[in-house]
Amino acid sequence: MALLPTFAQWLEMHGLPDAPDLTEYDRVTVAWLQYHQAVAQRVDKMRADPVAGENVRGLFDVLSEVIIDSHLGHGWFAEHVDGSASSNQTRNYLKFDGPPAARLLAAQRVHDLARRLYQLQSFPWFDDVVRRVRTRDLSGAGFELDVAFLLHQLVAAVTPKEESGQKGEDYDIHLQLHGLDIPVEAKAKDDDTPYNEKTVINTVKGAGSQLPRGSKGIVFVRIPSAWIGTELEESYPDALVEATRQTSRVGAVITVIDKMALNDDETAGHVTRHYHFFKHDDCPDDLWGACLHLKEVLERDLTFFAPSPPF
Repeated sequence: MALLPTFAQWLEMHGLPDAPDLTEYDRVTVAWLQYHQAVAQRVDKMRADPVAGENVRGLFDVLSEVIIDSHLGHGWFAEHVDGSASSNQTRNYLKFDGPPAARLLAAQRVHDLARRLYQLQSFPWFDDVVRRVRTRDLSGAGFELDVAFLLHQLVAAVTPKEESGQKGEDYDIHLQLHGLDIPVEAKAKDDDTPYNEKTVINTVKGAGSQLPRGSKGIVFVRIPSAWIGTELEESYPDALVEATRQTSRVGAVITVIDKMALNDDETAGHVTRHYHFFKHDDCPDDLWGACLHLKEVLERDLTFFAPSPPF
């Protein structure tokens, strides 16, 4: 077996299980479980190796490069990760030449990109998503992968959409949950975007314009860690109230922020992701119920319904 084969390569070697009583979807699910078990065992062996095991982060770096290049194309990693300083797709997102916090965040983002590519590769829409990730700005494209994976933890039908260029039909993800159809839009602010309420309002309003008229959807917004502070705590909720007052299409806003730990002995060198859930007054109960379900999943770490990463 290659260092880490893709799921498609695994299927070429082993095929789907011979189980005529199972649906095609279930056969793919069984094949994925077999594939993931084989990959997990291989990674465990690598971590148990006396040499590789001494540098776990270095091992994760190698595995990330293998996974990213296997899906995005040979040389993509060298051009857009190693060469991020000169890449139009990643230079504002992966700042390996920045201060320690920026370098830590960049390394985490590379690992997360590899994890998402691994976790989502069994879904029928995966090839279409990969084609977009190869050429788009990675900040937005990577966050859309994060959101797609996050929504899978709801045991829901999650379908990333092709870009249409039409207002009201150009949202990122279609979510089907318990008979409810929910349009989802994901927005990622660049790390160097300064904080002010108008930026927040315009971002949420812009996201709302991409949702279908007559519907209410969910907007995910990733905000820069540099925004953390008193001003954010005091004015951000009011900005969301004003933003959703100006659009009838946004029922809830889920804000995502990454916090880096550099000094604390227990968490030093780690990035933790935090979520803030906001409900518009007119948000339908079933839509807000889906949001609260996701909140519970995250708070209780009930992530076993979504594909797990190999590292």
